[in-house]
Amino acid sequence: KRDSLAKVKSEMGKLKSDHSRSLQALKRWKNVYEDLHSFCINELIDSCKETSNEEITTERTVLEEMNKS
Repeated sequence: KRDSLAKVKSEMGKLKSDHSRSLQALKRWKNVYEDLHSFCINELIDSCKETSNEEITTERTVLEEMNKS
């Protein structure tokens, strides 16, 4: 009986260790996901700003040309 109890305790220790490592890995993946999400959002925002600035510049040029006429 002592042997089986020792085996169970050993297995429980391994499972707790595996669980702890799994939680750490999950936290790392969550951080990677959050970093990637932030990067993508920032890229989209920057892209929209550039597009808006280009559109404003084009509209100004068109208006200036119209005013010259």
